[in-house]
Amino acid sequence: MLTRVLLFDAGNTIIELDYAALAAICTRHGAAVNAATMEEAVVRIRPELDEFMRTPSSSTESTDTREFMLRSVYARLGIDREKQAPITGEILAVLQSLWSHPTRGAGMTLTALHKRGHVLGVVSNSDGTVDQQIEQSGLAHHFEVIVDSGTVGVEKPDPEIFAIALRALQAHAAEATYFGDMPSVDVVGALRAGIAPVLIDPLDLFPDVTCRRIHNLPDLLADRSG
Repeated sequence: MLTRVLLFDAGNTIIELDYAALAAICTRHGAAVNAATMEEAVVRIRPELDEFMRTPSSSTESTDTREFMLRSVYARLGIDREKQAPITGEILAVLQSLWSHPTRGAGMTLTALHKRGHVLGVVSNSDGTVDQQIEQSGLAHHFEVIVDSGTVGVEKPDPEIFAIALRALQAHAAEATYFGDMPSVDVVGALRAGIAPVLIDPLDLFPDVTCRRIHNLPDLLADRSG
């Protein structure tokens, strides 16, 4: 049964990267890639990225994390080392602006959940731009609160960022569920805050995670009890 309050991560949960734009950058530098292969690579490196994020004092928004993510993607795509530096430079310069597309079925799902009476919010590790990204994706009107770590000064998995959202919604942790794609950040953070986590795991890359897992947001609509 879905809780009254539903909180969502942003990247890879309700919005996703412009994979065509990422592929075009690679291609400009001599590494021919298409949007579909780029998307699959970005999704499949999640276990590696999740393990990296378990390093003490790591931050999802640090340059080190972003560069690690890109190196993992390059390795999966077979991009030659000499081509990586210029690709990385161009991608990092525009990366935050590329979080511009709603994930598949996100708009339909959020509309349906809102009609069912759920209160919706976003809790995201970002750099102060996530509200703009969600606005650009056309999804902002669904949410009563958007909490950005770059704005509030604390990031997941610290439970305080979830508490900020709950206070804004005048809600208790026990009546909330959190949806995200990274166990070390989203699942751990939600549990620390006393919120039930659900992992978005489209390719079943995290079979050992013990919380509920779904492939995508439209899976929530099958839960008629919510």
